[in-house]
Amino acid sequence: MPAFRDLTGKQFGRITVLSRAESRGKQTYWLCQCSCGTEKEICAYNLTKGLTNSCGCLSVEKFTDRSKTHGLSSSREYQIWMGIKARCTCETNSAYKYYGAKGVKVCDAWLNSFEQFLADMGEAPEGMSIDRIDVSGNYEPSNCKWATQEEQANNKTNNRFITWRGKTMTAAQWGRKVGLCSHTILRRLRDGWSVDRTLTIKNGNTGALL
Repeated sequence: MPAFRDLTGKQFGRITVLSRAESRGKQTYWLCQCSCGTEKEICAYNLTKGLTNSCGCLSVEKFTDRSKTHGLSSSREYQIWMGIKARCTCETNSAYKYYGAKGVKVCDAWLNSFEQFLADMGEAPEGMSIDRIDVSGNYEPSNCKWATQEEQANNKTNNRFITWRGKTMTAAQWGRKVGLCSHTILRRLRDGWSVDRTLTIKNGNTGALL
């Protein structure tokens, strides 16, 4: 387990960390103050990876300038915002059955304002898209982050988490680690194999351990 890093007093762009905030799931949060005076709780990952440099005011300023010539509707963030609203509120949307029909909602602040969505999330880093920390939860500031495709795949509700030798990972992650297809791992477990046998026997090998 990585050593705890105290961010109190550290500065990240316009952000100054004031104190530790309550954790949310496995995510550590810090109470921060932006140079504009706004206080906001921000995920430690977003701070240390350079994904959040202000309370959102910096992104709004950039997009306000950009919209004078191109318009916000052409931005990737705007399309993401429209997408989460569509799959949660529009019954004719192809993804509605996985979101709105299952009770997933967009918080009122985001539903009614792209500017507020942008202020809370900031610009989408290259190669990342919006992801819910709790996959059964709503689209709201405390439950959303920008994530890579691999992170999103590991967060899907149909992933099976497997604990082996003191470590817990998804079937796909174990597959990459031990050199097996995730479908093979899941099939073996469904057939009654032990976790140890599942992850230590190569494809086509009926008994010899790695």
